[in-house]
Amino acid sequence: MSDAIPVIHKEDVPFSCFGMINGTVDVIVSDPQTGCTFPVLLIAHTNLGSGSIPINISGNGTIHKKIFGFDVDITVSNWHCDQSTVSCHVKAVVKVVLASCQVLDKDFTIPRHNSETLAAAIADLHTRLEASSAS
Repeated sequence: MSDAIPVIHKEDVPFSCFGMINGTVDVIVSDPQTGCTFPVLLIAHTNLGSGSIPINISGNGTIHKKIFGFDVDITVSNWHCDQSTVSCHVKAVVKVVLASCQVLDKDFTIPRHNSETLAAAIADLHTRLEASSAS
């Protein structure tokens, strides 16, 4: 098995800005399985092009980034993290000159990765496959 950080959530969220910019934001959340800091990749696919913003989410607050040369404020609220679940509300707003456009406004509740449960499920599947091939 790979040492890569497991992805625990993938979702495409559609958006439209000013009636001219349309697309989706792909939200990809990984779980390093230690602590409560989660690498998140936000990938914007629009009719004007695509770009990505890697961030780490570890609690309530606002993260300032740039994409396509525009300022983006990503605000995390209602943060909760424990051994089995991470949940929060995420809002992302793109600022264009004097205007702004909300591209993400969503509550997330995501089960965390559990390598022991996964290993047990794989072992059980392996046992079943061996038993079915023996018959």
